[in-house]
Amino acid sequence: MHASSPALTATLRALRGETDLRVIAPALCRPQFARILALAPDVDPVISALGALAGALPVLLAPAECNSSALSDAIVSLIGTEAGNDILKVWANVAPAGWGASHTDALIDAVRGNRCRPWAAAALIGPCDASAALLHEPWEMSAAIRRWGQTTPDNPTAWMDDLASAERDRLVNALRTVPDNAAACWPWLPDAIAADIIADIISRIDKLFFSPYSPPTPPRRLSSALVMPICCRTSCTAPNGMISPR
Repeated sequence: MHASSPALTATLRALRGETDLRVIAPALCRPQFARILALAPDVDPVISALGALAGALPVLLAPAECNSSALSDAIVSLIGTEAGNDILKVWANVAPAGWGASHTDALIDAVRGNRCRPWAAAALIGPCDASAALLHEPWEMSAAIRRWGQTTPDNPTAWMDDLASAERDRLVNALRTVPDNAAACWPWLPDAIAADIIADIISRIDKLFFSPYSPPTPPRRLSSALVMPICCRTSCTAPNGMISPR
């Protein structure tokens, strides 16, 4: 028989109908147990949804669940906790636009306490100087900008209008120095920068696949493995109206 653990005990309690988050939290801190809650039948719907988030299975959440006030309240109660750390990271990609704006202070405190990733807090809060100030690494900036842009599909660079010029320039200039990070959010960058990113991707593809002087060595294969997913994710109907590389 396996030794009992807080996560196992919490999982069993949830499977038996427990809904108190203070009791179930240990299960949400362990992805393998969280996934059981997400997939098991007859688990309380909010607990199941939290399990899907904590277990990195957001595909299990229907749009109606993401807009559920009960789920929202549960997530708010977990901000700043160990369980909330991984939940917020996944929630940042599926939460309603601007969900975290009314929880800005709590999310910023969670970042300072290492209980929330800076990019996740920024994405949840939405574009503003306070959220932008949380971002220091180019990859974090890219992740937040990507989410900001996705929440306004009819105006993919609208996030820029919500930042002071100094913060906007800081993010954009930082991304200019790291093309790989910029490429992950290029449809939501100004056209001039997006054009530079596309040119860089095309140049790298040309060197990888069309140079007669460069045999397909393992490093080249690794480079192509990194570049091609970016190209494949890019749609020819990119929101800035630019044609994707083919």
